[in-house]
Amino acid sequence: VPDTHIAEDMGRYLGILGKSLAGFQHPGSDQNLLWDMKRALSIKEITKHIDSISSRKMVEETLEEFERYALPKFDSIRWQVIHNDMNPDNVLIDISKKRRVCGMIDFGDMVYSPLIIDLAVAAAYLDTDEGNPMLLMNHFVAGYNKETPLLQEELDILFDLIKTRIATTVSVLEWRKSFRDKDDPYL
Repeated sequence: VPDTHIAEDMGRYLGILGKSLAGFQHPGSDQNLLWDMKRALSIKEITKHIDSISSRKMVEETLEEFERYALPKFDSIRWQVIHNDMNPDNVLIDISKKRRVCGMIDFGDMVYSPLIIDLAVAAAYLDTDEGNPMLLMNHFVAGYNKETPLLQEELDILFDLIKTRIATTVSVLEWRKSFRDKDDPYL
């Protein structure tokens, strides 16, 4: 789990990557991915696999909020090809004294989508068990905002998008449990 310095530098790096991808187009950039948040409402079809009633209810409420608040704003915010999977396992860190993000891997989930989704996906991985779940997210967003200033319309839906990514993760993992062996290392 990154510390506040690394979280901020991850944000900076994602902002730079986003600027580098601005204007990039490819026929495969609109692939139909389960993890593509612009299609998050399709997750409703698999929520029945969530055993915990309270978890299922939270996921369903999150998807309703996404549909009500975030999705309608998609027409008025920036779109481009995004990495769509920045998580600590996909981030390369220079371990010298500077301890800076020096690269990213796993470009297999790239899609054409709202730019703010790239930020939300990465922020969803940056929780902490130390009583302040927003600490790393705040540093991450600050680092990103220094490199790529966020628009108010994007900030208005960022928290809903972070929750939607977490709801998607819960849904997909529970769905996969329904047809994989219990000792599957991926689970």
